[in-house]
Amino acid sequence: GLAAAFVLALMPMHVYYSQFVRCYSLMFLLVALDLWLLLRAADLNRARDWAAFALVAILGVYTHYYFVIFLATSGVVALIANPRLCVS
Repeated sequence: GLAAAFVLALMPMHVYYSQFVRCYSLMFLLVALDLWLLLRAADLNRARDWAAFALVAILGVYTHYYFVIFLATSGVVALIANPRLCVS
């Protein structure tokens, strides 16, 4: 296993393409964190939770532009699941 990892780490093509997918691990971490914060904010409806959700959302958008798709779909799902969010 160690020999295979060593050979793979030295392959130029693998190193080249691995640099393209670096942001996905951070994006998926931020998606999971943002989804948890959205569910928590929708349930408790506290300003602190909404601010944390917004902060992680901004970080996610700066990480990868596909994060906007997650925000749009999670917002729609949150409004469908909890209609009281529409009414202040």
